[in-house]
Amino acid sequence: YRRSFATQLRCLAQRELRSLWRDRSSLYLRFLLSLFLTVLFSVVFEGIGEHRVLGDLRSRAGPRESTPWGQMWLALRRLRVAVDPQVEVLRQRLQRELEYHYKAIVQVGFTAMFSACQPTMLSFPLERPVFLREFSANMYGTLAYFLSKMVVEVPLCAVQALLALLVAHRTMCLQGNLLEMWLTICLLSTCSVSFSLLVGSVVRFPRESGAIGPLVFTPQMVLSGTFIPVKAIPAFLRWMQYFCFMQYAVKLLAIVEFRETDPLLRQMIFRAMEVNPSFTGVYIGSLLLMVVGAPSRKKD
Repeated sequence: YRRSFATQLRCLAQRELRSLWRDRSSLYLRFLLSLFLTVLFSVVFEGIGEHRVLGDLRSRAGPRESTPWGQMWLALRRLRVAVDPQVEVLRQRLQRELEYHYKAIVQVGFTAMFSACQPTMLSFPLERPVFLREFSANMYGTLAYFLSKMVVEVPLCAVQALLALLVAHRTMCLQGNLLEMWLTICLLSTCSVSFSLLVGSVVRFPRESGAIGPLVFTPQMVLSGTFIPVKAIPAFLRWMQYFCFMQYAVKLLAIVEFRETDPLLRQMIFRAMEVNPSFTGVYIGSLLLMVVGAPSRKKD
């Protein structure tokens, strides 16, 4: 090439920034839509992280459930229900609240994923003629081109995720650390941008990216454990979960959200959704590998 890789990356990133600044109406619309969806889902799940029913359950079931011997007393549930039938009612209500709480966390991830993938997926098909002309003239390489996209899109998605998370964290009364949740969503958005560029690079027209995109992002929703636990999915389809970045991000969000909560709540949600806190490093490493792996496929 006529210039070094650093020069290529710098010039392409500057061009991306100028293009973004010139099309400020699309940028404003992008942030407004993201905030609108966040406000909508936050109002739907308002106060979902408080779990006031837990105090009523403990007052009726007795303090023994909060001790390390709580599991032994949970095995005597039928005897306790015979004494106070309201205990089972409160327990079922708590399970429903935990399910809604987990779905609220997943919804935060879904919003971040789709907010990052939609604008990026259409960018390459629109710029394809310019890219082919400049690439054939040896002005820059494919890696520099796609990295310039990432350099611009990832910080933009980070700001977008921060604004959305500030609204959702306060309205939903989430319990997780705000910074850790934001870093997890930033990693999720980076994966989404990387896969969106991969989808956009294999099609020629924007309408084709709209047709192929659901083939990549719909399994992220199905295999994230939101609608159905992964262990309930047919065995011959479970292997697909290992290539879905959404499930790793959702498990990380669940670990951050429920790590400091009541031990009873944490145990119930982790067992039901197959979340293992000891695999936190594995989840982060898998997401990083997917971020690096998608650009390498585009380079090929």
